[in-house]
Amino acid sequence: MEYVTGSLYRNFFRQYPPHVFLVYFMLSFSCLNIIAVFMTAKAIWTSDEGSLFLAGCYAFLPGQFIRTIIGIYIKEVFALPFIFISFGCLMHCFKKDTYATSVIGALSLVTALIAWDVTQLYLTILACGLVVTFLITRGENFPIKNLFMTTFILLMAAVSLPELRVKYFAVSPPILLLIGMIVILLTVKYRERNTYGFYPLAIRIFLFLSIAALFTSGLDHSYSHAYQLVLYKIMYGGVLPADADLLPFEAKIMWTGPFLSPQPVHYLINFLSVLIPGTVAVLLLIKKIADKSAGKEEILITCLSLTFCILFTLILRMSVFTAFFSVLPIGVYHAIARRTLKHVIAGGISLLLLIHNLVLPGFHITPSIPDGKYLDQLINYLRDETPPDAVFLTSYELGPSVAGYADRAVLIHSKFESKKLRDKVKEIYTALFSNEEDLHEIGARYGAGYVIYQNDMVLADYPGNIAYQVDRFPIRTHSPAFLMHFFPEELEHFNLVYRNHNYSVFQMDKNAETNTVRALYSPFNDIGFFYKNDEPMGNLDRDRIDRGVGEIFNPNVLLLKCGDLIRATRYQDALDLCEYIARTFGVTKDVDYHFAEIFIGLDDQMRLKETLYTMMNSDERRMVVHLPIHDEKIFLWLGAGALAHHDTGLALALYEKAVKVFSNSEELNFRLGLTCMKCNRLSEAGACFSKVLMLNPNNYTVLNNLGSIHGFQNDHGRARYYFKESLRINPEQPDIQKIVAELNR
Repeated sequence: MEYVTGSLYRNFFRQYPPHVFLVYFMLSFSCLNIIAVFMTAKAIWTSDEGSLFLAGCYAFLPGQFIRTIIGIYIKEVFALPFIFISFGCLMHCFKKDTYATSVIGALSLVTALIAWDVTQLYLTILACGLVVTFLITRGENFPIKNLFMTTFILLMAAVSLPELRVKYFAVSPPILLLIGMIVILLTVKYRERNTYGFYPLAIRIFLFLSIAALFTSGLDHSYSHAYQLVLYKIMYGGVLPADADLLPFEAKIMWTGPFLSPQPVHYLINFLSVLIPGTVAVLLLIKKIADKSAGKEEILITCLSLTFCILFTLILRMSVFTAFFSVLPIGVYHAIARRTLKHVIAGGISLLLLIHNLVLPGFHITPSIPDGKYLDQLINYLRDETPPDAVFLTSYELGPSVAGYADRAVLIHSKFESKKLRDKVKEIYTALFSNEEDLHEIGARYGAGYVIYQNDMVLADYPGNIAYQVDRFPIRTHSPAFLMHFFPEELEHFNLVYRNHNYSVFQMDKNAETNTVRALYSPFNDIGFFYKNDEPMGNLDRDRIDRGVGEIFNPNVLLLKCGDLIRATRYQDALDLCEYIARTFGVTKDVDYHFAEIFIGLDDQMRLKETLYTMMNSDERRMVVHLPIHDEKIFLWLGAGALAHHDTGLALALYEKAVKVFSNSEELNFRLGLTCMKCNRLSEAGACFSKVLMLNPNNYTVLNNLGSIHGFQNDHGRARYYFKESLRINPEQPDIQKIVAELNR
């Protein structure tokens, strides 16, 4: 997937952020699953109307789209359409066995095998389902062309493709089972030469192949991690044990994220609408199988439906497979003779789907990955600011994104069917949580020039985090991960060269040519959220992580922290935090107020005016009075803005505060005087204008205002005096001349 999407992005869509491109690509590509459902249903149930209904059921079933819409874009999403298309081709070959359809299905399977290692698990399950179907039907009318062509193409791929050759795919369980069915079919075809009956022959061959499969599957330990995961899940009832020593590394590294066991709520979120109709449909199919009236396609989908439903009870990641094979059996209702009853059932299922989707938002489903823009920022930095031949040490989940979108080499990735890769992951993760010298030695040995640290290495809030996987939990304060997270300046061998709110990049081997960047302030990297002032800095345990992360996701706590940073004159750190708060929780009046304080401290006039403009055009405009403004022009600008909003009270408060700071400002005293006149506070206005006259005796406008004030107070003598003084300075004032003439009468 990363190769295809990365190449498309780098060559055609670089003008878009990587996560935006990936969202649209994956959502569009996932729609192929709906077409595959229609194609498969048409092959099984031979009805356009019924197939369209099943495709609609699948399209609106949360179990198939929920993981995509919450942002899980992984190889599975890319491989599933090819898997389902290949299954549809197989169903068509049950009806009409042709080489062309078989080739399309086989090539789709090969594509899926290359893209996603779990495809081999699906293929093994499919092969077992075919064996069961084969035995129940005694191999009668089995699609020999499809079996032969699929097996041949898979064997050619196993020999020619390195991804499959190194895993001994040519002698894997599914290939051996497919070969076994072909051998039995060819033997039965010439049954007059066969001394055995069908079942004795089939049992002997499959027993031999099963033993061979058990042996060959352990040749390179390609799937030992998957087998161990299932084994230990069964042993511990799907609950991850608190003691990491109870599990081997290969089970622990898989027992996380989508490989966790579902909770009861997950059944409701994913399959609420098909629980009853799907269960009844499978029971009807089992009854048909018992009555020997079921077709080969019905037997196979029954086997696969039951298998994937059982697997879903152990592994959340099986949700899309379970959705696909839960919808297909519903087509059995199409065989009901009474048309009215069929329509009632279809209407009932549609109503259940509608209710399911309406109540879905009530489950408060949250994205499972960090903000995509932080990954975009990281990718852009790697692509634009690091050498093209740079090699990066990353987590195995992040590696494919770095390789695919930044076009940089990585040490580890998520193709976990390689035992050597899993061993390398264990080695690197152990060093990451042990000591700096070990991590540096490993990075140097593998030729890494950079290390990418991500916050969830230390702050993961899911079971089975990395430290748990390598039995280093609670996290030691001297470990490289802890220092990279909280104290990058204390590292001896790694130099921080980039940081955003989720990722940090460290260059190996500090030297004179390496420039240390200012570490962006992020609450996730603030030790104060995890250790209080009076607490000793012991190992970072779950309680401290939960407490710290809980505070970080409390906007009120973050706003208080922002205020503390401002009072400590750490304005750049406060700006980093304020921008994070605004991005994560939205812009509020308190956020704007802190922004204004920060820009005042940084003397950033442009951004300060932008913030004040926002505040003045909202209900929070009165908060500007409390800002520590030390710029006369800003006061004048704010006062004018308040008057433009007809808020004379705010203008008065601003000008009163301003003249305390700039007592000898002619303009501010003048504006305060005018505002006092608007508020009918004539004595105060007169005092302001008198102050202006002390600063500029020739300000005839102020003399006119003083004359008006005394006129309002019926002190005509003083009024006449100020107007005459104004005319002495500027005789060209016809309106004032008229006023003086009136006063002289």
